[in-house]
Amino acid sequence: MNSQANSVVLSLRSRPTTPLQDEAMEVRPDVGTRPDSDEIVPRVEMLCDHVDETLFTKRGAIIQFINGNCAGSPSTIGGMRLPVKDVRKVPAYLARNKDSIKVHAMKHLTKHFIDMQCSIGATDVLTADDYGMTFSLASVSQEGANLNPSKRNEGPLLYCCFSGLNQPIVVTHSDWDQNYPADVTHVINCYIHLLPSGQRRRKVIEKHLAVMTTVPIAKMNGGIAKKPRIPTTPNAYRIPKKAQQESYEVKRLKKELAELKLTKPFPPLPTSAPVMWPTTDGCPNLPDE
Repeated sequence: MNSQANSVVLSLRSRPTTPLQDEAMEVRPDVGTRPDSDEIVPRVEMLCDHVDETLFTKRGAIIQFINGNCAGSPSTIGGMRLPVKDVRKVPAYLARNKDSIKVHAMKHLTKHFIDMQCSIGATDVLTADDYGMTFSLASVSQEGANLNPSKRNEGPLLYCCFSGLNQPIVVTHSDWDQNYPADVTHVINCYIHLLPSGQRRRKVIEKHLAVMTTVPIAKMNGGIAKKPRIPTTPNAYRIPKKAQQESYEVKRLKKELAELKLTKPFPPLPTSAPVMWPTTDGCPNLPDE
C-alpha cells in the first residue's frame, strides 16, 4: 500500500473538528472575570437585597452574618466577601476593619428585623456600641471541629493560622464551556446581636452611674461606712425616723445645689439630631489590605 493510500485512511479515521486529548484547548474570552484582574465582573441582574456586590467584586474569604434575635427565622441573614485571599491574614484584617464590617452587619440585621416584624430597638436611638459582634471560622477541618467542646462545626479565628485546623471549600465549580475556573475560599461566621434595652451593657452602665450620682458618698472610717447623722429635736419622739431622714436628705440636696450654682456652669448640650445607625448613605467600602 502506497503512502497516498495511507494518508486517505488516516484522514477518514480522525475528525478535523474534534481536538485530541493532548491538544491544547482553545483559549476563549473569559466572560466571568475581568481581563486585567482576577475580580469577578458584577452581574447587575443578580444584585439585590439578598446578594451583596462584594460577592462578585472580591475573591477573598466570605463572611456570613448570623443572628438569633427572631425566633422561628433563619439564623443566617446575609453575607459579603473580603478582598483577602490568604486565610492567615484574615484575623488581622477583621481586627483592623471591625467597625466597618459592623456597619454592614447592622444593615443586614435592620432589614432582618423589619422583615420579621421584630420590635427590638424599634423605638431606640441606637449606636454601633449597642450591637454585639464576634467572629468564628466556619470552614474548619474535621480535626478542628473535633476540638470544639460545644460540638459545633466552627472554631476560633486562631485556626486560620494552622493549615491542619482549617479547610477551604469550593464555592464555584469550574465550567469549561464558559471558561470559569474553580473558586476555592474560606467562610467566616459573623455573629451580630442586639439585646433588649434593659440588658444592653451601655444602658446598664448609664443606669448605674445615674444611681451613683444621687446616692451620698459615705465617709469611710477604718473601712466602715458611717451613716449620716440625724439631728435631734425636742419633739423628736413625735417625728417618725423615716421623716427625719427625708428631711435631712432634702437639706443636704439643697446645700449641694447651692454649691453647684456657685461653680462654673456646664456647657450646653448639643442641639443637633442624634446619629442614627446604620447610616442612610450606604456602608463604608473595605480596604484591600
